[in-house]
Amino acid sequence: MKDIAIFGAGGFGREVYRLIEKVNLEKKQWHVIGFFDDNPYVDFRESTVPLNYLGNIDDLNKYASELAIIVAVGAPEHLQKISNKIVNINITFPNIVASDVWFNNENLMLGKGNIIASGCIFTDNVSVGNFNVFNLNVSVGHDAKIGNYNVFNPNTAISGNVQIEDENFFGLGSSVIQNKKIGVGNKIGASTLIIRNIKNNEFYFGVPGYKSSL
Repeated sequence: MKDIAIFGAGGFGREVYRLIEKVNLEKKQWHVIGFFDDNPYVDFRESTVPLNYLGNIDDLNKYASELAIIVAVGAPEHLQKISNKIVNINITFPNIVASDVWFNNENLMLGKGNIIASGCIFTDNVSVGNFNVFNLNVSVGHDAKIGNYNVFNPNTAISGNVQIEDENFFGLGSSVIQNKKIGVGNKIGASTLIIRNIKNNEFYFGVPGYKSSL
């Protein structure tokens, strides 16, 4: 088994720890050694996961052995900042994919550092970049193209031929109809239905989704 640590010691980090446990039930791949976090006051005494705090990002960049890292934070801008600050050549960024995720091995293009939780579906000819989070039961339709640092909360539905750029946040149960384009840095509210193209740094909510100020 390879050593792996989780960057992000909050609730989502604990969920990722449980996801890695689930992956290991199918095939023992990972030995989880602990958590890194820039919060020096992390305390696991009350935690449901029995692991120690390993240090901050500076400690990670000084780590002297080979180590896989998964960045477990739920905000796109933090995904981008943290992953770009990790410059240690000993560090690799695997994809963590639940064993029950449905996808076609022949034409799913997957970058690095992605988290794909239980119940997700990728239908056909899907392209995914780096450091995206697909939480529980996210579905992605045919010919979709997804960039980097996007967060898809549970039950998000992305239809076919949708193009999504970088650092977008999709709320619980949100959806995008087919053939639409989503730019950079947008926030899509919970249960919102997107029926039009979206540019950059906008906030949409409602059914159908309409633009509002943040």
